[in-house]
Amino acid sequence: MDYQAPPSHLPLPYDREIMHCVVEAARTYQVPRILVLAIIRDESSGNRNALRINRRIDKKTGQVKETKDVGLMQINTVWHKELANKYGIANVEHYITHDACYNIKVGTWILSNEIVYALKDGNSFWVGVGNYHSNTPSLNESYQRKIANHIQWLTRHTNWSAY
Repeated sequence: MDYQAPPSHLPLPYDREIMHCVVEAARTYQVPRILVLAIIRDESSGNRNALRINRRIDKKTGQVKETKDVGLMQINTVWHKELANKYGIANVEHYITHDACYNIKVGTWILSNEIVYALKDGNSFWVGVGNYHSNTPSLNESYQRKIANHIQWLTRHTNWSAY
């Protein structure tokens, strides 16, 4: 028997709540559930409380602009305004930050839209996946490769029959 080293990242916390949220969001927004898991694995390593602070300098004003990526799918705060204004969702930041299932639903909705927009623009499904992370071509392509690698790993290590 060959010994295999454990993966560098542990698999997602395979608790039933998260897996059921992934399955439901994937079904609702018509994206492969393994893709949603791959994005969660890459974005937060399955950490419900993941928080990333992004700072950049505004080229016009010279001021530092700050956004945050929160939760399992690392939803950026730039989405809060659209969710609140366009869809009438109050307390968006609270739900995205403190409700893992809501975070997964919103992230999957964003992912689905990015894929649809990419396909409408004549690009590939994978460009849409990359757009979840960045529209910058080099970052988009790198993200596509990372997600494809996560999908390969998850294919070997996920027991879907339990969900």
